[in-house]
Amino acid sequence: MLKHLNNPIVLILFLFFSVMFYLSLDKTAEKRQQSAATIEQLEREVAIDRAKLEQLEQQASAAATDFAKEKIIRDDLLMKEPGEIVVQLPDIELTEPKKEVESDQKTPLEEWKVLIFGE
Repeated sequence: MLKHLNNPIVLILFLFFSVMFYLSLDKTAEKRQQSAATIEQLEREVAIDRAKLEQLEQQASAAATDFAKEKIIRDDLLMKEPGEIVVQLPDIELTEPKKEVESDQKTPLEEWKVLIFGE
């Protein structure tokens, strides 16, 4: 049996299978690292989605309150209770008054003279 181990063909085959086994393990390790990165990314996305879901649930519960329902009835549907008067004001856009342009602007040559000579 020992003389078969000293045969060069057996040693080459052993070396070949050892290299193949190592490459297989290396490839498996790469796949594991990629899977771990993908899992981390998916967990972050799930956490973001959970936060959005909690926010939407809070908004839904706030919209189900009597105050929110009455606000919709009064503001959007313009409904009123008996004896009330609804006054709807038009949307007015406020514009800022235009600033007056100074009439005593200097020419570029005069500005350079002031800058250089201090006149």
